[in-house]
Amino acid sequence: MLELDKNTFASEVLEAEGYVFVDFTGDGWVSCKALEPTLEKISKQHPDLIVGKIDVEESPGLANKYHVQNL
Repeated sequence: MLELDKNTFASEVLEAEGYVFVDFTGDGWVSCKALEPTLEKISKQHPDLIVGKIDVEESPGLANKYHVQNL
C-alpha cells in the first residue's frame, strides 16, 4: 500500500494508469486502524489496483479539496 502525501498525490493518484483506491485516514481513529489490514490484503491480491493511504492530519488540504468529511 502506498503512503501518500500532498507531494506524491498528483503523480501517484491523479496521473496513474488504471484504478486507484485512496484511503483518507488518521492515526487517532480506531476505524482507520481496523481497515488497514483489509486494504493491505486487497493491495496484495490485486496488484493491478493501486491502493494508497493519506493521513489527513499531515495533508489536511487534500482532505478539504476532496470534501472528506468523516474518517
